[in-house]
Amino acid sequence: HPALAEGQLHGPRAAEVCHSYGELGYRHDTVFRTVVEEVLREHEELQRARVLGEELPAVSYSAAHLALITQALLRLKMYRGNTTWFKWGDRYRDLLDVLTRRLDVELPTMSAQTLAAASFVLGRARRGSVVLYKAMYARMMELLERSADAVDPPQDHLATFLHGLAMMGPDRQKKDLEVEWLLQWLCNNVYTF
Repeated sequence: HPALAEGQLHGPRAAEVCHSYGELGYRHDTVFRTVVEEVLREHEELQRARVLGEELPAVSYSAAHLALITQALLRLKMYRGNTTWFKWGDRYRDLLDVLTRRLDVELPTMSAQTLAAASFVLGRARRGSVVLYKAMYARMMELLERSADAVDPPQDHLATFLHGLAMMGPDRQKKDLEVEWLLQWLCNNVYTF
C-alpha cells in the first residue's frame, strides 16, 4: 500500500490494511515489516515511560489492532523464520507478548472479531493463562448476550474464537469454564448461524 510505504498510514488504518491483506492472501513484506516495527517501537516507548515514571505517550495500536495484525501474519505464514532482512519469527513472538500484556487492560473494549483473532493467534502459539482465557470467554459471552442489536453479529466469529480458546493455555481441556449459558444460547439461536 503506497501510503503505508511512504509512512503516511499509522494505527487503526494500518491495522485494517494488514487485516485486509491477510483476508485476501496478499503478502506485502515491506508493509508488514513497517507496521511490526512501528508497533514494537511504540511498545518500547510506552514501557520506557512507565519505568521512568514519565507521562505515558498516546498509543496508536490497541490490543484489537494487534490481534488483527498478528492474525494476518499467521494467515500469510509470516510468523516463522528469520532472514537477514527481517526476523519474522522473533518479531511475531514479540508481538504476541505485547498482545498478551495489552489484553489484560483492553479486553473490555474488544469486539467479537478482534477477540476471535486474539484467541486464535494465542491458541496457535499455545499461549495464554487460565485467567486470560476465562476473561476472554466471559467477554465473548457478554457480546453474545447483547448480539440482538449488534451491527457485526458476534456469532459470526464464535467458531474461530472457540477454536483458538481450545488451543490456548497450559491445557487443551477447559473444564473450569461455565458452558451451560453458551449451550442454551446456541439452542435458542440456532437459526442465526
